[in-house]
Amino acid sequence: MNADRFLDGRTISLSVSDSPDLARLGLGGAHLRDALLELARHLIAQGATLIYGGDLRQGGFTERLFQLAHRHASDVTKPVLINPLPWPVHGAMGWSDLEARAKAVAPAAAMEFLDLQGEAMPTDRRAAEPPAGAIGTADWETGLTAMRRAVAARADAAVLLGGQVDGCKGRMPGVAEEALEAMKAGNPLYLAGGFGGAAGAVAGTLGLIDPGRVPHASWDAGPDFTGRTEADLNSGLDRTELRQLAASRNTDEIVALVLRGLRRRFAVQKIGR
Repeated sequence: MNADRFLDGRTISLSVSDSPDLARLGLGGAHLRDALLELARHLIAQGATLIYGGDLRQGGFTERLFQLAHRHASDVTKPVLINPLPWPVHGAMGWSDLEARAKAVAPAAAMEFLDLQGEAMPTDRRAAEPPAGAIGTADWETGLTAMRRAVAARADAAVLLGGQVDGCKGRMPGVAEEALEAMKAGNPLYLAGGFGGAAGAVAGTLGLIDPGRVPHASWDAGPDFTGRTEADLNSGLDRTELRQLAASRNTDEIVALVLRGLRRRFAVQKIGR
């Protein structure tokens, strides 16, 4: 293990989607995207493998992370980014398309195809399956929750930014569900809530920022996070630092705080996974 790369052997999950609060906060999509990519770049530089369960839309966060992985991967024998796709995302796609996409991003990144229970499908099994027909609400909810639970089970920590709160296909906003699954797993969790959205709403529910700063009449994080406190973040940051991270829109500050917490948690620990 390289002592200068304190995240060697660690897997860090990233959770992000567009925030409905950006315009109200005087921000645009580029601010959120740039914060994500700068954070990802620093985590890779410290030896982390990133895991991100995003979809495959053109110009989306997944595509940007694939591009970053190719630019900054120092060891092409091992991917620096893992993209586990929940079954509802890939189930309606033909294997030839999926195989071509997977080959295009390798070896810096690896795509995985999960079944409805969140298990990675062997290549021969996925290749033999024809595209599914209509994918219903129940399958979306089951498949997305299974993916998020699987990500939390294999990650050492999670970082959350932004997050849609309306029109979600899962049981709750995806960024919020990934926060909840990380807490259940006992993983260090970092809420960069300054971009609003689901991450901001969760931070508000935990008392890290004024909930009035991220008003979402369509979704209340309270019921899903009943009994949860900042102690469940398990982050290595003190209360002042947690509040800074929860409110910050400054990319440099966000990166510094996340790395500070991760260093406190992992720099002097032996890898147990």
